[in-house]
Amino acid sequence: MNKEKKLRLFSSKFFGIKKNHVPDQQDELKNALIAESIRLAIWNSKRQEKGWPIIHINSLRNWVTRKLGAIMHLFNGKPTTEDDWFFDILKGKKGPNIVFLGEVIELSKGYYTLSPSRIVKGNDSSEILISGYPTSYFSNTSIEIKPVGVTRILLNNSIDDSSKFDIPIVSKERFVGLDKNQKFDKEIILNFIENNTCIPWEPREGWVSYEGKTFGYGFTWGENPQKIVIDGKEISLWKEENEYSINEYWLKVSDEKEKMIKIPSRLYKQICLLIDSLNQRKRIVKTKRISEKKVQISFNFDPPAFLFRWIYATGGVCKGYNVDRLIFEIPKSYWDSTVDLLEKLPIKVMEDR
Repeated sequence: MNKEKKLRLFSSKFFGIKKNHVPDQQDELKNALIAESIRLAIWNSKRQEKGWPIIHINSLRNWVTRKLGAIMHLFNGKPTTEDDWFFDILKGKKGPNIVFLGEVIELSKGYYTLSPSRIVKGNDSSEILISGYPTSYFSNTSIEIKPVGVTRILLNNSIDDSSKFDIPIVSKERFVGLDKNQKFDKEIILNFIENNTCIPWEPREGWVSYEGKTFGYGFTWGENPQKIVIDGKEISLWKEENEYSINEYWLKVSDEKEKMIKIPSRLYKQICLLIDSLNQRKRIVKTKRISEKKVQISFNFDPPAFLFRWIYATGGVCKGYNVDRLIFEIPKSYWDSTVDLLEKLPIKVMEDR
């Protein structure tokens, strides 16, 4: 039996799924096995008083590396250490991971537990299972699951059977932390200013301002703020860079007086895009079908976290940079849902169908 057949047979038994539901791509299969091992390790750990399992990071890493260490050499690609592949899938910054997707919860003092199950429903034909439960937990049910890298999708209208197992169904907006009809427009900034405390404008040394879209990829910061005017208020965005903690972001608001208001770091990219849009420099996101099953999405800016979460939940992968654009590929079945989320931003979305 050749290497590929051995891997597929092992994976089918490991997940408790049909062999034709095992991922075809080696990178997808490798990531799926690591994610499943993490779920299994936590599932098999000691239960607390309320029934939820909990495990320390050291025990979790040892369980997973013992389980998979002997087969990692079967995958193509450069050799990696145990910590590399384990931490990348648990909570790494290089791509999709199960803490970011919400399948595993990081507790204090190095402990982890599983998250409850839910099904994410888009406006497409496939649904996404977000659950800390191992795939084998569902193997004796009518729910059919296909791992796609770190994430898992439901097949054959399995969502109709989910109610039997008390699995709630949530919208894609709720999953990524947005309101159903939310759009990032100038009303967002006005409401934020009205409902939060402003203090006198007192910038500290080293602050830089958002200069607006100039050329190439990303967001440009410097000494020349790109300003917008909304309801008579002159507004600009400023950043305080911190070496040992996350950067802080402030709106400078000028009407009768100069004031400033701190904004959550998760919103700064949306505000940058709004500033570009109101200054007639709207960013463009391109989507196009590249095969019968795949769609390419390209950005000339770093997407907000909610888009990363959705793209990775669909089984999307980052393909790196091409000139001044960041490229992702997602399953074609999630094209419409992804465009829905993109259109919540003040950008232009191009579709080549």
